[in-house]
Amino acid sequence: MLIFLAVCFLAGALAGAFLSLFISVDSISGLVASYIESPGQSVSFLRVFWDCAKFHLCVLFLAGSVFGVVIIPVIVFLRAYLLSCTAAAIMAVYPDVGWVLSIVILGLPALVSMPCLFILSRDAFLASGRLLTLSVGEYRPWLGIPIFKHGLVCIVLLILISLVEKLLIPAVVGLII
Repeated sequence: MLIFLAVCFLAGALAGAFLSLFISVDSISGLVASYIESPGQSVSFLRVFWDCAKFHLCVLFLAGSVFGVVIIPVIVFLRAYLLSCTAAAIMAVYPDVGWVLSIVILGLPALVSMPCLFILSRDAFLASGRLLTLSVGEYRPWLGIPIFKHGLVCIVLLILISLVEKLLIPAVVGLII
């Protein structure tokens, strides 16, 4: 299961990197610059948490749906696509320090958020698959998927990484630029 999700992630990352080649730097420079060059801008913690955890919460929600089997791989693909496109946009707008900014802004939070997304996606996919087999009349024994325990640990980790994103990353970006 993790291999399938990893393939979806890799396909999304490659699609994001490839399609970002066709984006005009002028069209995104203002957006990227306004995000990066305004670290003093007060953003609420809930907004930062939502930006960090929206894919994870969606995956947890889909664990209780028979459609999760189809939608969860799409979410993993989309997350990788957006991460790759954003990194490419930052590197295009800031050719000298773009790779450093990408690592700080995207890479550090991804060190925590991506393993959480993979764990939750695996658990949710298995739970959704079990619901799907039950809905078509087949019995599939409950494997004891620890989605609640993993979900709780991942939410705590996402809260911590959101605090880092709110308090530490803007200061580091300010030092780089």
